[in-house]
Amino acid sequence: METALKLLATTARAAVDAPASEADLRPLAALLARATTSILDAYDVRREPVTALQDATTACDEAIAELERVKLKDQGLEGVSEWVRAARGWLAVPEQVFARTRAVPPPAREIVASKDTPTLHRIDRRSIGPVWQVAAPLPAAVNVVPLSEELAKLPSKERLATLKERAKTMREEAAQRRDQRERDREARREARRAEEATAPRPGYTKGKHAPLTLEHFHRNKARELFEDVAAMGMQRTPLLGDYWRGSVVFDQRMLRNIDAIAAFGDLALQSLEPLVIGAPAKDPSRAFAIAMALGSFEGRDALASIDRVVRFLGPADPEVSKNLAMGLKLAPHPDLATMLRQWLGDTDEGLRAIAIDVLGHRGLATPEELTKACRDESEIVAARAFVPAALAQVPEIGVLIEERKEAKDPDLVDALAWATALGGVAYASDRLRKRIAEPEGERVLLPIALAGEKDDAAELLSRFERAPTRALAIALGYAGLPASLDPLVDALDREIAPETKQDIAFSLQRITGAELYDDVDVAADVRDVEEPANPPLPDDAPPLRRMSVDRRDRPGEGAADRVKLPTMRAEAWRAFLAEDSVKWQGDRRLRRGKPYTPALSLEELDSYQITPPERRILYREIIIKTGRHIPFDPVDFVAVQEEALKKLAPIVQTASSVPGAWGRALRK
Repeated sequence: METALKLLATTARAAVDAPASEADLRPLAALLARATTSILDAYDVRREPVTALQDATTACDEAIAELERVKLKDQGLEGVSEWVRAARGWLAVPEQVFARTRAVPPPAREIVASKDTPTLHRIDRRSIGPVWQVAAPLPAAVNVVPLSEELAKLPSKERLATLKERAKTMREEAAQRRDQRERDREARREARRAEEATAPRPGYTKGKHAPLTLEHFHRNKARELFEDVAAMGMQRTPLLGDYWRGSVVFDQRMLRNIDAIAAFGDLALQSLEPLVIGAPAKDPSRAFAIAMALGSFEGRDALASIDRVVRFLGPADPEVSKNLAMGLKLAPHPDLATMLRQWLGDTDEGLRAIAIDVLGHRGLATPEELTKACRDESEIVAARAFVPAALAQVPEIGVLIEERKEAKDPDLVDALAWATALGGVAYASDRLRKRIAEPEGERVLLPIALAGEKDDAAELLSRFERAPTRALAIALGYAGLPASLDPLVDALDREIAPETKQDIAFSLQRITGAELYDDVDVAADVRDVEEPANPPLPDDAPPLRRMSVDRRDRPGEGAADRVKLPTMRAEAWRAFLAEDSVKWQGDRRLRRGKPYTPALSLEELDSYQITPPERRILYREIIIKTGRHIPFDPVDFVAVQEEALKKLAPIVQTASSVPGAWGRALRK
């Protein structure tokens, strides 16, 4: 059945991608949707499986006949019917199996509200059918009817008079049809006026506030709930200065929305996929929403709908890929690995990247799958695979990193650097040092700062003094070398970019723990989108756009935000360091004004108002310093993160016996 579903989906995508022609593809799309839905009915035992598979077989037969008719007008669909024939052949196997066994559908469960994590719902409903949007057929070409033999034999004057008489008759018939259409419109207007003249039902007003049908009401509520899930998916990521535990309110609101969709039932679920496919633009936030919402309902049809949506949105889009992967990481669907492993073998590199990312996050990827993904011809896929492979301690991780040493893609270089520091790779610091001088060398600075020795931190400082950059400033903050304090403060007096100075201030705060803040105006977030070029038009053609508001009343640029950020005034930092100059001497690694221990990383991870990328770095630092790996990710639900932090606490306490130590621990 999985193979049949894949073949039918491929056929449908060929029909969706086909350009408009005289062929009407809508009947074909309906037949493919009927066959797919029937297979899903049998898969999830929503109907008697043998009957459902027979219906699917019949729909395949009709689709084959329709394709034979359609390909006469659209040569691009030549050979597509072979996919449907192959799908029909695969259906014979499950039909024979179901005929020998008695499949009992799992009973629906009562809807239980989610608390800290999503509930897996199983409600009484239909299978979620596909929405295939194909091009509308072009109008048939007008055939010029030749003159009849009788008309051709007439003299020219009589022939012209006859043609004029025919034209007059045609005009009169057109006028009659026009008058009839006007009479029909007037009759409809009279009917509406008569309806409005009657007294409304109790509780309703006249006109547009007429009562909704139950179906219309359910679909409207599903749209509101679904759009709120998408909004919460964006809001739940903490910003600088937000406590990460504060995201629990967004998590709970999102889960309540999904529970409400379950309460509204079948009609609400059926309307989710059209909300994405039929949107005016391809919205990446809806990729998260569809994965999170449908991933909370049992059934293979929910996963099939997610698959169709992500292929429609385009997995190659980085924002779509990020949002969909985040939703799949959180969704509780028990059969998620089935779909993800199919994506691992897909020709689309975007799907393979999402699959290995989610499988690695959930701890479902096997060493063989991680190894294959690390060797994938696509650097996008490999970039998603190396860190999970290092955390899973794939035996060949050192060899895999060596095979990719010539990589130039920034994301892959970054993943290789972290995999070197996190995995049980021999001579990790030596491997990382070799890449500093390369064009992508900035990507290895943070792993060196966390896993290196004092000499590595001194080398980073030397590079910073020669040419201060943001990456070096951030790396020095995590390295914590006391000797770097004065050069960092001196750099604040140099002519460098304000963004670099701000990162220097953050690094000084990370090393010293000083609470030196200034109120800073942050410019309003203005999104300038490049306008596409206009198509070639005649000089006298009207413009394709016009001003929607008066030029004198254009919207402003927005007001700046005022936030507290670590001060960039060098004199303030010099005064602070001079208060206790002895404290900032020596070679011990410092963090927040104390000799570094992994317990300080856990304290920052648990209690500080920092961004998710910073928290991910701190978590990796704990792995490097303790050699132990407990699954954790800042995208997880708050309750899941708190449980992971409880498990990390005894591990970091055991590893915090030597304050200020450098280097990394062996992986255990």
